[in-house]
Amino acid sequence: SMVGVVLNSGIGLILIMGLGLQFTAAESILEMLGRRTQYSKFTDLLKTKEGLHTAYLDNYVTVFAPSNDAMDMFQGIKDENFILNHMVSSAIATAEMGERLTSLMPGHPPIWVRMITSNLYVNQARVVFTFALESSSGKKQFLYLIDSVLEPLVPTDDKIEDFVDIKAGDLLTNSGSYKIGDFSTKKFAERL
Repeated sequence: SMVGVVLNSGIGLILIMGLGLQFTAAESILEMLGRRTQYSKFTDLLKTKEGLHTAYLDNYVTVFAPSNDAMDMFQGIKDENFILNHMVSSAIATAEMGERLTSLMPGHPPIWVRMITSNLYVNQARVVFTFALESSSGKKQFLYLIDSVLEPLVPTDDKIEDFVDIKAGDLLTNSGSYKIGDFSTKKFAERL
């Protein structure tokens, strides 16, 4: 992978190609997304939906922003829970991620992190570019541009207690209770 460094003291810009990491001081997540037309659908959702996510956007936060193509392909509901599933409540650089992050969505579903060759993935989405940013109040933020929507694993009921601590065993024993598309353990077993 090619690595290059560009310094621009005017706005404190450092670009590391290959890793897709860019540091831009004094620019917030919404400002950066506003300049990226291929991410306008997620940006519009952040700006027009009212909810808890707005408070986080001026605080320490990490946001995973899906592209317009990814937003178009996603058939699910694009509500506050959808937004919160793309957010983590602290500013997390790539090097600090570990194997798992916790989203802000009720029940805090995990966001799984892995590196395959030189590509970073969060759940099934490939990170296209990363920006280290700053909120208007001076708090560190990270923006990860991704090529796919992070689909949350949620119960079919809207009872908040059903969102808490979903485990793999819950899926195996009661897959019909979770929104997992047209999949189930019964259908999987029938195919074997």
